[in-house]
Amino acid sequence: MHKLLKSAAIAATTAAVAVCSLAVTAPTAAADGSRACTRDDRNRTVYVRNIYNPIHESPYASSKVVGPAWKQFTIVCSKPGHDGHRWWYGQGGTTGDTTGWIWGAYLVTP
Repeated sequence: MHKLLKSAAIAATTAAVAVCSLAVTAPTAAADGSRACTRDDRNRTVYVRNIYNPIHESPYASSKVVGPAWKQFTIVCSKPGHDGHRWWYGQGGTTGDTTGWIWGAYLVTP
């Protein structure tokens, strides 16, 4: 019986350590943000062609849409896309606090 309790305690401890290590190393949306950038474009504000153009979670068209861009987008940084347009990381949205990526073809520079 004592051996069974010891094995159960070891298994529970191992599971707890595994879960904690996953939580510590799990990527966040911010991790895919500025870390994916290849160029610093901080503090540039640009206009959006259509208020409904999407802001994405990652710099890929297939990634999750986190909200509409609205009228302006404040750029933090960027990375090149596969089609010649850059993906821009920053903030936009109806309240200006939606952070994510927008495709360069959706933007108009002032």
